[in-house]
Amino acid sequence: MELGLDLGRAEDRFKWFIASILFAKRISSSIAKRTFKLFIECRLDSLSSILNAGWDRIVDVLDDGGYVRYDFSTASNILEALNTLRILTEILRGFTGIPGILRIWRGG
Repeated sequence: MELGLDLGRAEDRFKWFIASILFAKRISSSIAKRTFKLFIECRLDSLSSILNAGWDRIVDVLDDGGYVRYDFSTASNILEALNTLRILTEILRGFTGIPGILRIWRGG
């Protein structure tokens, strides 16, 4: 695979998820690929590492990769998608039926 990912590995499936967000913008594939590699080099390659990095750091990496016109919106999209993924992961880990889902979703 061009990005060097093995989708049989859980960590690479997450990286593919990030790559899919990067490649979804109207931007050249070479810029998307370069930016993806920067995410990996900067160790922004897991849910926690990206969420902990925050919006400003993500924008910096996107800018370095060439996402100058799409840096703010892509950073926001990445954080929104990952926050949703984090919530869904918590729900699935603590699944105790519908009441448990509603409690977790509402933050209680």
